[in-house]
Amino acid sequence: ALALLLHEPPASAPPAAAPPWLPQEPQTLPQHALPDIPAGLPAQVLARRPDVQAAEQRLRATLADGDAARASYYPAISLTGSLNSASRSLGDVLANPIGALGASLALPFLRQQEMRLSNAAAHANYEAATLQWQKTLLTALQEVENALSRRTQLAEQRRWLEEQLDAARQAETLNETRYRVGATALKTWLDAQEARRSAELALAANQLSQLENQLTLYKALGGDALLPAPQVPDVPSFMQRP
Repeated sequence: ALALLLHEPPASAPPAAAPPWLPQEPQTLPQHALPDIPAGLPAQVLARRPDVQAAEQRLRATLADGDAARASYYPAISLTGSLNSASRSLGDVLANPIGALGASLALPFLRQQEMRLSNAAAHANYEAATLQWQKTLLTALQEVENALSRRTQLAEQRRWLEEQLDAARQAETLNETRYRVGATALKTWLDAQEARRSAELALAANQLSQLENQLTLYKALGGDALLPAPQVPDVPSFMQRP
């Protein structure tokens, strides 16, 4: 699983001496950098999520032109701004979703389709599907923004923890040297060793959190950031085409 997450080949088979039914746990966390999330990732990639797909298909089924291009159903915003960070446009949408997306998601295509609904029942179906679509899309956008923000926080925390570990190692080396020449007590050296171990554990915890965040982000995006959105299947419309 970690190999797939890091875009690496699968690990080699476990040693023959290990029981075949016993899962082999890694002894250390991967030291490779996590795959980057590219800048300018379009909102349309959220169509890979099963919940977004389902809401989109329900909305398509209420429209006279339900087989329109998928991009027509998604706001023209980027999920990511600079590399690995959330875009300002995503933050603006989440700060004011009604103003940004509106009752019809502020998409001209959907507003045009609404004008072509033939009766009250069709309009009611459209309104219900639109509200569900809006709720599902906003949930997906919020989950992506949360995961990207957490990714940024963890990256900043890691840089600080690496600095702390470097300082702890230097202090341990210095106190070892001082102890061996009789310039300090053994306890001082032992305390420095403990501080270094604590710094290593803190960094390892951060690395684990980054791996967990990568999984959370992939789940929010509906998959790897490099995978395209799926093709739109044919959906029967409840409306007669003009």
